[in-house]
Amino acid sequence: MKKQLYLLKNIILNIFNHINQHPIYAFISIFIVLFFVTFYKFMNKHFTGFTPEEILFFLQTPWTGVDGNMLLKFIKNCLATPLLISFILCNLKRIKLNVNFKSYKFVVKNLNFILFVFAWICISKGLLTNKDLKNFLDFFNEEYSTFYEENYISVSKDDLKIENKKNLIFIIVESLEQTFSDSEVYGKNLIPNLSKLDGIKFSNFENGYATDYTAGMIIGSFTGLPPYLSLRDLNYYGHLQTPYPAILSLGRVLKNNGYHTSYILGSKAEFAGTNEFLFTHGIDEMIDRGDIEKEFPNLKIAGKWGYGDSDVFSVAQSKLIESVADGKKNFFMMISTIDTHGNYKPSVPINKYENKYENGIYNADASIANFINWVKEQSFYKDTVIVVVGDHLRMGRDIKYPTYRTIFNLFMNTEKSSVNINRKFSQIDLGPTILEAVGIKIKNDALGLGRSVFSDEKTLLEKYDTKDLFDLMKKKSKFLKNLWYGPTNSSD
Repeated sequence: MKKQLYLLKNIILNIFNHINQHPIYAFISIFIVLFFVTFYKFMNKHFTGFTPEEILFFLQTPWTGVDGNMLLKFIKNCLATPLLISFILCNLKRIKLNVNFKSYKFVVKNLNFILFVFAWICISKGLLTNKDLKNFLDFFNEEYSTFYEENYISVSKDDLKIENKKNLIFIIVESLEQTFSDSEVYGKNLIPNLSKLDGIKFSNFENGYATDYTAGMIIGSFTGLPPYLSLRDLNYYGHLQTPYPAILSLGRVLKNNGYHTSYILGSKAEFAGTNEFLFTHGIDEMIDRGDIEKEFPNLKIAGKWGYGDSDVFSVAQSKLIESVADGKKNFFMMISTIDTHGNYKPSVPINKYENKYENGIYNADASIANFINWVKEQSFYKDTVIVVVGDHLRMGRDIKYPTYRTIFNLFMNTEKSSVNINRKFSQIDLGPTILEAVGIKIKNDALGLGRSVFSDEKTLLEKYDTKDLFDLMKKKSKFLKNLWYGPTNSSD
C-alpha cells in the first residue's frame, strides 16, 4: 500500500512540476474558459441564446454576405480579448514586486498550476450546471432513433389534388412576432398596419427544432424537415450540393404545376447556401443585392446586409408588373425582409419611438402593409393568396419580451372558411399549409414531418410536449441523414 501511495505521490508531483514548467497548459485552459464565457454572452446578446443547432448549420454553409460588423465583434470579444487576458495572466510572474509574504511567493512560483486548476474547475462547473453547454454536448450522444421514419410522409406528384390553384406571394419577415401587437407589453401596438389586415391568423406559431433561424426556416418550410445536424459529419458538409435533393418540396410542387417561381431579397442570396438550396428546390429566378444594384441603380443600400424593406418591395412591384405583362398564368413570389434585424437601418426610417428596435419593427410593418395594399389594388389579386410569416422569434435582448411568445402569421385571400385557428405549429408545417391555401391539396395533408393546419391532422407540436419532441428530434437518424444527402450523395 505504501508503495502505491509513493507512486501516486510521484505522479502528482511530476504533473504539478510539468504544468508549472510549461505555461502553455495554463494559457490554453484559461483561454478556453474565457472564450466560452465571452462566446456565451455574445450569443445571448445577439441571438436567442447558445444554440448548437444554428452553430452546426452555419459551420457547413457559405458565410458570403454576413454582417462584417458582427464578425469583427466576434473576433474582438471572443478571440482577441480572451487571448490577451490569458497572455497577461500567464505572465504575471514576470512582474517583479518587492513583497515578502510567503503566500505571495507561493502563488507566483506556482502560478501556472494554480491557473490551470482554476480553469478546469470553471470548465467542470459549467459542464455540470449550464443547460446550454449540456445541450451542445448532446450532439456527441450516439443514441439513434426511429422517430423520423415513423412520422415522415413522402409526397409524389400522384399525391397532389389540384383544385382552383391561385398565385402565391410568400413574405418572410425577419424576426416578426405576433407578440409585437400586445400593447400591454410594449405600451402600444408595434404592428398596427399588419394588425388591421383581414385574413386567417393561427394562434400558436412557435419555433421548431433547428428551424429557429432564417436558413433553417426556409429549409423547414420547403421540405417539412429540419436541417440534418451532426458533429461527426462536419468533414463531409463541404461536399454537400444541396439539402434534401430528392424531396418533392414546396417550390418543386409549384414549379411542376406551371408556376413561375421567384425569390427577392435585399441581401446576398449566397449566405448560408440559400441560393443553391432554392435553385434546386424549384425557384427559377432570384433577385438579390447584386441584381438590384445592376437593375435598380436609383435604389441605395441601407446597411451592411443590403437594401431595406421599402426598396425590396418596390423591386417586387416591378417584377410583379412584368410577370403579369408577360402573361404568366400562375406565379409564386417569395420575398425576404430585413428591417427588423438587429442594428439594421431601414431605407426610409420612421423614428416614431425612442427605442430604435421598436422603430425597426414599425418600419417593417408600414413597408409590408403598403406593399400588400398595393397588391390588393391590382387586377391579379383576386387570384392571389398572400402569406406573411415571421421566420422565427426575435433574437437578441434588445427589447422586452413576455413569457410566452408566438410568431406572426397571416393567410390572406385563401377562400377558406370555418377554420380552427387554435393550432400549435412550427416552420415545418408551413409547406403543406401554404399548398392547401393556394388550392393544391396533398394526400394525408402532410409533407415530410409537416402537417397542414387547415386540416384536422395534428402537428408534431400538438402530439408531443415541446421538450420531449425536441429531445426526440436531436437523436441521431440514419433515415434523416440519407434524405439530407440524397440517394446518390449519402456519406454512408
